Amino acid sequence: MDAVAQAVGTGAEARYPAAGLHYAAENLATLRWLALNLLKREKTIKRGIKGKQLNASWNHAHLLLLLQN
Repeated sequence: MDAVAQAVGTGAEARYPAAGLHYAAENLATLRWLALNLLKREKTIKRGIKGKQLNASWNHAHLLLLLQN
C-alpha cells in the first residue's frame, strides 16, 4: 500500500464516525444500575445510598467488601 492510500484511509471511519460510542450511554446506565444495586444490597452500614457512596469512597476496604459480595 502506498503512502497516499494510507493517508486517505479506507473510508470506513467516514461511514461509521462513532461506531465505538454508539452504546456508551447504555453502558454507563448499566454501570450506574449495578452500583446502585450493590449499595442497596449492602446491609452492614445503616445509612442511605448517598452515605454508603461516601463510605465506599473514603474507605477502600469497604469498597472492596461491596465489590466482592
